[in-house]
Amino acid sequence: MVTMTEQKTLKDYRSELSPKVSQEAMARRGNVTLVTYRKLERGGVTTYSTARGVLEALNVFRRTNEPRLEDIPETEIPKIFNLN
Repeated sequence: MVTMTEQKTLKDYRSELSPKVSQEAMARRGNVTLVTYRKLERGGVTTYSTARGVLEALNVFRRTNEPRLEDIPETEIPKIFNLN
C-alpha cells in the first residue's frame, strides 16, 4: 500500500508488471521514443497527451487495468508525471 509520503512513480508501476516489461516495450506501446520514456521514468517534463499514451500502454500490460486512465483524476496525474 502506498502512503501519503510514498508516491508511486512510473518506474514503480512498470516494475510491478508480471511478466516484466522493458522500457523499450513501454515506449513502443505508448507511441513515444525510448529516450522520452526513459526521461519520464526519471521524472522528466511531459505533456498530458504523452502521459495519456504511456498510461494507456501501462493498462495494456496490466492484467487488472489499474491504474486506468479514467480512474485517475487530472489533479493526480502530475504526481506520476512531471507535466508542463
